[in-house]
Amino acid sequence: MGGSDDAMRAESHYFDLLRQARKYAVSGATLTLRNAGNQDILIYQARGNANLVFKGTVRWRPLESGFYAIDADDGKKYEPINLPPQYRVNGLRVRVTAKKRDDMASINMYGTIIEIISISRL
Repeated sequence: MGGSDDAMRAESHYFDLLRQARKYAVSGATLTLRNAGNQDILIYQARGNANLVFKGTVRWRPLESGFYAIDADDGKKYEPINLPPQYRVNGLRVRVTAKKRDDMASINMYGTIIEIISISRL
């Protein structure tokens, strides 16, 4: 262990705060640690860039001009923006790694918009 004096002080302060934690609260993607006086002492926010990994079934949805979606086994619905042509088969079982695209919108309003990173047949 080593580092600059500032880094070592910051680390020491962080561990002091952890030792004071007596309560916690979870709200969405936020974890808040509180001391005995119920004061917030540390707040953790989950990173929004974690990849989604799931198994599901490709489905053709005839809404508007039609589109392909993926219905995950856990009941979640996804609308991929880049489903490769060879996977555009209604009823095809797939394993998917994808990135959620909160910066996009769709007229289909079917499910979460995703960008596929990798996909394979099951």
